[in-house]
Amino acid sequence: MMEGMEGFFDLFSLIIAAYGVYFLYIWFNTMVRKKPIDTKILPTDLTMDTCNDPDQCAAYLLRWLLITGLSLVVYAAVSYFFGRELWFIWVIVGYFAVILTYYGLTMRTLRRRFWPDTVRKKKKKHKQ
Repeated sequence: MMEGMEGFFDLFSLIIAAYGVYFLYIWFNTMVRKKPIDTKILPTDLTMDTCNDPDQCAAYLLRWLLITGLSLVVYAAVSYFFGRELWFIWVIVGYFAVILTYYGLTMRTLRRRFWPDTVRKKKKKHKQ
């Protein structure tokens, strides 16, 4: 691998690890400290004030936060061992495709279950 890219991958892994730790921090604050869930991870049009069942929504989000946070931290740790290998770049691409798909499906499910009015609005916009 090119010499200049090593620093980039190290920095990238640190940023990914920081996101993982942040997701785990939100999970910890909500599960253990019983604080309200931090909604910065949601799309801007979804707020807990407009949610039709905030408790169930938080439970669904907590599962996503735990799985994604742990996954990102594990990825960052593994990347320090294999990050210089060419085959690992393909693993990275596949991994992030899975993570982005998981996020998209989670947000779609949340929107349909807990903010059904926003789904109807989007469908009306597409019909026009």
